[in-house]
Amino acid sequence: MASNNSQQLQSSSQPSFSPLVWFQLVDSTTGLSYKGTSADYVSLSPDSVIAQFREAVKKKDKEDGDAAILTPFKSSQLLVYKNKAAFDKRNPAVDEEKEEPLDPTESLGLLGSKKDMLVVAVPSQNESGSYSKRPLASDEEISNQLSKRQRYITNESSQGNQGKMISPLNIIWIQIFL
Repeated sequence: MASNNSQQLQSSSQPSFSPLVWFQLVDSTTGLSYKGTSADYVSLSPDSVIAQFREAVKKKDKEDGDAAILTPFKSSQLLVYKNKAAFDKRNPAVDEEKEEPLDPTESLGLLGSKKDMLVVAVPSQNESGSYSKRPLASDEEISNQLSKRQRYITNESSQGNQGKMISPLNIIWIQIFL
């Protein structure tokens, strides 16, 4: 019983704080501050992983309500780099080593200090100012397109192109990838 009380005392005497994890949102193409944002922070345990950090960033943005700027994106679309230098090396010169985004399963540990903050790369907007979301085609539209292409290929192969025979495997490949 005495050892149980000492365990409770030890666990209650340990600080239960979440350190601040500093970050900067940047446009993934230009590297400039995303939509005029400045450095910000979230409170997370050092045991947290990058995926949890991304979710915390999205949650903090969502708390801004109408001013939220990350709404069109999933947290998994946000790429996290250990600092600005690492972000700048995502497209390195020939003689430099390329830096990859942090793995979502990597522990935060001591990353995200105010002097060496994490960089969160946000997908860019296209030139029209909207996000490129291509509407999904219906099954019927896809089927019609594949039929047209198959007919065209079949007609081409039967109209005197003896030197360019198209095998059924090529037709399947063309149907899938066109």
